[in-house]
Order: sequence, then structure tokens, then C-alpha cells
Amino acid sequence: DTWLDEANPLLSHGEDVTLRAGENASSARQHILLDFDIDPNLNPLLVTSAILVFDFEEARGVPTVISLARLDVQNLGVNEDWVDETANWETYDGVTPWPGGAGAFGDVDPEEPVYDFLVGNTGNVKLFIVDLVKDAIENHGGRLSLVVYKSLPSGNESQSAYASRETIKGFQPR
Repeated sequence: DTWLDEANPLLSHGEDVTLRAGENASSARQHILLDFDIDPNLNPLLVTSAILVFDFEEARGVPTVISLARLDVQNLGVNEDWVDETANWETYDGVTPWPGGAGAFGDVDPEEPVYDFLVGNTGNVKLFIVDLVKDAIENHGGRLSLVVYKSLPSGNESQSAYASRETIKGFQPR
């Protein structure tokens, strides 16, 4: 997992424990990339609940809507993948430009749902992503790569910082 920073487009944040999303005071956007490996042998019909929780740490500015969608990693090329340690606003691996343009949001899968939520306010964010998990199992070998993005800056500071962690079976997220 990592986050991308339009204000520092060549800086990677793969080692950061905090993920930032939204827009800073100078209207530079921040996007989050998440990657999950789901057992491809699971029966997708048995998946009845899948909750992605963004564990709130800090908010700045005014609330505004951002989006979460499946990142279409097939756009990156055969056997290619984004690299959390080196991905940045301009490149998916520290070298190769994002095919859909800087910030990765041009590589959103147009066939999958988009989930909108607020940043710039307090509290955890819980998204119910059963459809995305089922699609990962059925069509992507269990790979679920997500991007949290803001397509266009609004000109207002509006950002939140989150710590993400995976939950194991049998434990409910907070």
C-alpha cells in the first residue's frame, strides 16, 4: 500500500504508515493505492461480506467527496504491476509512466463500481466492497488492486490521513 502526492510527483511513500487522500492547501491531490491477494479458490457465491475500513488519524480543511475504484492493472502491460515501494504520482514502478496519466486515476476499471466517500472530516470510513471482492476472485485470480482518487482539484484544502490494516476472518473492523 502507498499514497501518491501531486505536490511531490516523484516522491514515493511506500514506507509510510499513514495513507493520505484528498487535496492539500495548494490544491495538489493525494491518492491511495491498495493491493489485496484473495484466495482465488474461494467460491465467490459464499462471499457475503467484505468491508474495507480506513482507520482515521487526521483531517484538514473542509469535507469533500473522493472515490474508490478497482485499478485496472491490465493497463500496465503483461506481467507488470505497480510497486508500492517505488510508485509515485508519475510512475507505477518508479520508472514507467501510468498508462492512463499521472495519479493512477486514469487507470480505473470502467466496468466496476465506484464508491464515493468524504475526506476532510473525522471518523473511520467503512466501505462494503463485496462486488469488488467477488470480481477479484472470478476474473483476476484473487488480485484486488484499488485506487482512492480525486479526479479534479476543487481549490479547497480537504484531506484525511488513515492507517490501514487487514482484518482476519472472524474479527469485525471497528
